[in-house]
Parts: sequence; structure tokens; C-alpha cells
Amino acid sequence: MLWLAGPALAGPLADHPSPYLALHAGDPVNWRELDEAAMDTARAGDRLLFVSVGYYACHWCHVMQRESFQDPAIAEKLNRDFVPVKVDRELDPALDARLNAFAERLLGQSGWPLNVFVTPEGHPAFAVLYMPPDAFAAVVERMSRLWRTRSADVRAAAARTDAGPPRPARSVIDAVEVRALRKAFVDQALILHDDFQGGFGTVSKFPQSPALDYLLALARGAEAPRVLPLLELTLDAMARGGMYDHVGGGFFRYVVDPDFSTPHFEKMLYDNAQLAIVYAHAASVLPGRGYESVARDTLDFMQREMRSPHGAFFASLSAVDDADVEGGYYLYDDEELARLLDADQLRVVRAHCDITGAARLAAGHHLRCGRPLTFAARNMGITEAEARAVFETARAALLAERANRRLPADTKLLAGWNGLALSAYGRAAALFDDQAYAQTAAGIRDYLVNVLWRDGELVRAYAGGKILGRASIEDYALVARGLWDYAQATGSEADRELARAVVNAGFSRFRDGNGWRADQGGVLAPLPPVELVADSPLPSPVGMLAGLSLDIAASFDDPAMRRRAVETLNRAYDELAANAFFHATHIRSLNRLVGEG
Repeated sequence: MLWLAGPALAGPLADHPSPYLALHAGDPVNWRELDEAAMDTARAGDRLLFVSVGYYACHWCHVMQRESFQDPAIAEKLNRDFVPVKVDRELDPALDARLNAFAERLLGQSGWPLNVFVTPEGHPAFAVLYMPPDAFAAVVERMSRLWRTRSADVRAAAARTDAGPPRPARSVIDAVEVRALRKAFVDQALILHDDFQGGFGTVSKFPQSPALDYLLALARGAEAPRVLPLLELTLDAMARGGMYDHVGGGFFRYVVDPDFSTPHFEKMLYDNAQLAIVYAHAASVLPGRGYESVARDTLDFMQREMRSPHGAFFASLSAVDDADVEGGYYLYDDEELARLLDADQLRVVRAHCDITGAARLAAGHHLRCGRPLTFAARNMGITEAEARAVFETARAALLAERANRRLPADTKLLAGWNGLALSAYGRAAALFDDQAYAQTAAGIRDYLVNVLWRDGELVRAYAGGKILGRASIEDYALVARGLWDYAQATGSEADRELARAVVNAGFSRFRDGNGWRADQGGVLAPLPPVELVADSPLPSPVGMLAGLSLDIAASFDDPAMRRRAVETLNRAYDELAANAFFHATHIRSLNRLVGEG
């Protein structure tokens, strides 16, 4: 059962339609939103802003709230010496990306909760991530003292920027260099890949959906011998290990160990929408490995647990249940398993899901059902098909038990993330010839077009009966992609035209000379435009707008749109080559210009 927690006490944010901001209404910190009034207050009092960024499904955000932001002594210091600001990162992705990039440069890492001290002029000065309360209180005191005694030095350091103006695009596409970028992408993917346990990186592992999707496309061509082993190992590790919910379907945001055993238990709309299509494509590239079932189960989970009555999809499901137990919604202890399952079901589940000994987690077993059912079938003297049938009945019983549990959800309906969901269901409807998916896609499309697209402009989100946030370049790129994929699946000329309009609006609002601005004008000091935007858990919006422009230009015979896409893509080869793995979307679109996308 989904459940939306409310604030314990009334406060300035108590009635805010963002569940995350409303959650902080009862804090003793005098939180406010980041707007011109907050900046005016900081300037009038010559105080630093304390900008704290998080989101509803973030476990460590809740921990820091409980330990530090609800501590009266820490709250007193923040209220006295700073202008405290709370930001829902999902309402302002451009601001979130900017502050995370600052933290990455300063600390060598980023993430949430993200806490940034910002000068009254709007320049980030210092950042910290999660800290225990004693350490955090020391940082607050140190920043307060530093501002009192050396504010001029802090201002000068914060105002520095090394970014120069974006370079002009190259006039001619060099096919040899473009192919070299593709090779660099594959080379870096192979270097970053864990050849023993799958995934990318060495500790916490994230899905890297844009890169996986490009690798699947390359697996259909000359790069197949190099990338197919990587894809098999990683896709199997993700689908058979702890990142995947083997009872309810869908993927958790990441795993905290290199062998894909233990997830961080929040579920995000953007991950599941992308991974549903990754596995649907993988089913045709690598048939016979169960990937179509993973794709369908993920889509079915989203329909069952993340779809709103409006037809669009919720932003996320919390990592903690209503009792504040991380993963509690998904875990089963031995007593529950014995009560819910009969003897045959329990034997199959224990064998298939590798349940031996005590549960790894305090609240129970996280079922990782990756062992072949042949083991259970052989031990029980039944066929594999019979073992599969027994497991499915057990799975249904375990899923039914979850209906009695409560899981907090962030019910914001975000434009860009629903654009991804529209792509997923539109493409899945065509791939699987599934009318239910087609109907789901139609509901998402109608919501985007009728509620979030207003007078030629997108809005970021809808929650609590209110329109929220400023649409970012991410929203324009992902909504346009969703509309185009839906139009391709349905043959809708009106949606093809609308996708074209959204792309043009994206260029108009965010293109600045030879570069791009991430938002339409926030309250912090503006940054110079940038040439490239890297992939994150989401595809690069710049690479996506450019690649989609190539599709639209070909469909509408629009040479001006194609020329604009070429100017966007044909640049910054040095940066692309150095960080190719994190520019999959851009390099993929660039390769299309030489007929090898």
C-alpha cells in the first residue's frame, strides 16, 4: 500500500505540495524556499545561505533530518547565522546539477543530502554531504566564524569561475574522428566494467542506463565481439541479484556492494522507465536469457505501484517503510515465509532465491532469485516447468502480503520523468504488441499534453493540485523524446508535430550562442553557457535534443533543424574523448551523422 507521510508539526512548509518539503515543516530549522525573497534576506543581513538539497525517497536525507535538522542546538545556529533553504532536487534539476557539480569539484564526490553554503551574491562557497551531527555542527560553527572574520575572502573565492565561452562548432564532420569517439566509448566501458561481478565501478553500482542502451545498439554491429560478454554479465547481475525486486518487479536505485547483493531500497521512476526498455532491447540482442520477462515485470510494477489516477506516474517510492525501516517493505523474515508459503513453495523459494542461514539484513531476507530453478526441480523430483509454476504461486502470496504494508511515496508528477515513461510504454506497446501498454502510454501522453504543456511551454511538475517548479532542459528533451516515440508507435501526426514544437522550444529557451544554459534563469549568480552536458542516470538532454532533431529533420525534410543539430554535436571532441563513457548519448547521436548511430 502506498502512503504519503505528512509533517509532524505545522511550519512554513507544512502545506507545500512537495512531499519532501512538507516533510521538513516540523523541523526547528526555519526552512524557506530558494527564491528572490530568500536572496534579499541574505543580502539585507549579509548572511550566507545554507541551501540543503534532497528528495523524498532519499534514506540518508531522512537520517540527517533526524540527527541534525531536528536538533535544537544545530537549528539555533542555522537560524541565527544563516538563511536556511530547503530544495527538492526533483523540482529544480538544473540547480541540483549545478550544486552537485560544485560539490564534485570541491570534495571529489557528490550526492544527497547535499548542503551548500552560498554567498548573498549567489555563488556557492562550500559544500558537505551527509555528516554525523557532531561533525556537521562543527562545520556550521566554522563557516559562521569564517564569514564573520573573512567574508571578503570567501566572496572572492566563491565568485571565481574558470569556464570560458563555448567554442564554435566545427564546420565539417570528420567521420574518422567520430568513429574514434565510438571506439573510445567502448574502450572506456571495458575499462570501467567489473569483469568478475558485472556492473561499472568497484563498490556501489548504479545501472548506467544511457551507456547500456548504447552498448546494446553497438552489439548489433562490428563491436559485438567486444561488448556482448560485458552486456551478458552486467544485465544478468542486475536482473538476478539484489538490484532487482524479484517479488514485485522493478529495480532499486543502486546496490551498495560489488556483488549486487544489497540494494539501497528506493525505486525511482527514471530508472525503471529506462531499464524496462534496456531489457526489452536486450531480449532481441541476447534472446533466451529471460530479459523480456524482466522488461514486462518492470513495466507491470510501474503500472501497479507508480501510476497515479491522472494517468501519469509518481516520482519515487521511499527506501524506508512507514516504521522507518530501510527496505522493510520488501523483506521477509523466516517466520513470515513459513506462514505465507506451503512446504513446496518454501522449498522452491529457498532454493531459487538462495536463502540459507540467517537473513543478511536485520528486518529479514531480501530475495535474490537468481539460482536456476533446475536445482529446486531436481531436489524435489519435478520438472523445471512445475518448479516455475510453484514459484509463481509463492511469488503471488508474497506480493499479496505487501498489500498489507505501507510504503511512503513521493506522488509528484514530473514532466521529464513522465516523458521517459511515455517512451517506455510507447515503445513496449510496439515491441510486444501489447494493448495494455498502449493504453498506459496514451494516459501519460494526455497528461503531459493537457496539464504540463501550457501555451507552448512546459512546467516541471504537478503535486497537491498545484503546478510546481521551473521546467529545465531535461524536461524538454525527455518529453519531446516521449512524444516522438509515442507518435512512432501510434502513427499520430499530431504528436509528431508536437514533439517538433517541444524540441524547438527547448532550443529557443536553453540555447545561448555556442552553448547551453541548464535553466531559464534561477536566483543564483548565472553561470556561463556550456558546450556539453554529460549523461547522468538520465541521458544528456543536449545529446538527446540533438539526436531527436536528426529524426525530426529527416521526417519533416527540415534542413535548418538538421543544421542546428550538427552544430550542437560537432564540437568538443577532446572532452568527449577524455570522458567518452559519460557521453554515450552525445557520441551516439554524433555517430548517426556518419551513418553509424
